[in-house]
Amino acid sequence: MSGSEGGCHVSESSNYPLLAAQMLGVAGKDFACSGAAASDVTTTSQMSPPGQTVPPQISTLSGYEDTVVLTVGPDGLSCPNEDCRFASVFTRCVNVPIGNPNVEPCQPVLDPATNPQVTNAISNLEPTLVQTYLAIHQAAPTAQIYILGYPTLFASGLSGGTCDYINDSDIKWLLAKEAQLNGVVAQAVIDANMNAYGLIHFVDLAHAFDGHELCSGGTEWLYGIDVNPPPFPPESRYFHPTVAGQQQMAAYLASQVGHR
Repeated sequence: MSGSEGGCHVSESSNYPLLAAQMLGVAGKDFACSGAAASDVTTTSQMSPPGQTVPPQISTLSGYEDTVVLTVGPDGLSCPNEDCRFASVFTRCVNVPIGNPNVEPCQPVLDPATNPQVTNAISNLEPTLVQTYLAIHQAAPTAQIYILGYPTLFASGLSGGTCDYINDSDIKWLLAKEAQLNGVVAQAVIDANMNAYGLIHFVDLAHAFDGHELCSGGTEWLYGIDVNPPPFPPESRYFHPTVAGQQQMAAYLASQVGHR
């Protein structure tokens, strides 16, 4: 992912769907847009920097596709008292200034036990995902549809290095929420297939980045935070896969597609 390529902050050359198509020796097109929620896939136009209007992604389908690939979920989360979209949650959890030991963890604010709004928002996402998957199936009724889960972002139990910008307790919480989200996505695929004749498939990426997560001590396949002085400038690539990460996701996807 690169902010310098494409109006939607999506790489035009190294994103996983196009890389997977190359691995399989087929032609591919990419209509993804960074920050898209489920509604941006199915019904609403999305505003993308720099002031670009992107039509619903489903409108690009002709009905004759062989394969459709989708990743959508955390940018559609809705909480009553907080902005709990993916980018907003991670921005809230980043310590500014970097490494400040006095910054309180974000989980007690965003998802306290007395009001677990992020947890509830993830659980409540499933019906929307089912509707999204079925809408795609209706628009491309003979296509095999592949729904990708999310690779684990942080190495469990490790801290320091690149991750001195986030509290250990928040890392554990974010890992738990990511696992919950992957479970909801997988269940939504199962539920949608009741009306899609088994044409929708879940691609599990939970272990795809093993040894290459943030804070793993190895070569990281995700963009961490660049150290910048306050005010903290958000970057669209943060916590998204690097080129190597995109290649790994493509390999997982191509392996599943190639078996069908």
